[in-house]
Amino acid sequence: MHTQKTITVDEIMALKPCRSYPRAYIEEMVGSQPITAEAVRLYRDLSPMNKIWLLSQWPGLDEMELRLLAIRWADRIVKDRAPDAGNRLAVYWITEAERYTQGEISAHSAYVIYCSTCRISGIQYLSAWARIALECTCPGASWPVVFYIAELAEEAYGEPVLDQMIEDLTTMIEDDAAPEDLPECRFDYSKEDKDNG
Repeated sequence: MHTQKTITVDEIMALKPCRSYPRAYIEEMVGSQPITAEAVRLYRDLSPMNKIWLLSQWPGLDEMELRLLAIRWADRIVKDRAPDAGNRLAVYWITEAERYTQGEISAHSAYVIYCSTCRISGIQYLSAWARIALECTCPGASWPVVFYIAELAEEAYGEPVLDQMIEDLTTMIEDDAAPEDLPECRFDYSKEDKDNG
């Protein structure tokens, strides 16, 4: 993987940011020089979700690597936070989605496994995680999958969970690292634990 090390204002605008981020605002935020992924990670005036939006669309990021990263996140969160029987089915689906991404099973097989898992689990929350993995099988869906899983994680566990995701994306860009080269995921669930305590 040979990821581009910087991004320009023109490249950011080509990604079609929302209306809250017109060109003038981005030019003021970024400046005239290209910026690095590390600069995006450290930027204080950009929300974690907006950082993930930009980093997951970084020029040169590999589609398959992004899908594997999304599956890695889903796998870690399901195992960490919901290790009951229903969630074991979601973990099974995530594993099968990874097999599809690596070309070990067909798209049809992956879809049949997904439908069966959702029917058996019957839990809307699990279906959301499983849907992430399903979307990982769709060409061109890689960055929306990464963004969607981050949205779900933020909704369930709060912003601290996103720090690890931003760090993973930054490392992939800065070091040309594959998901399997990243340190083990250690998500911060402190907000959820505090809310439930």
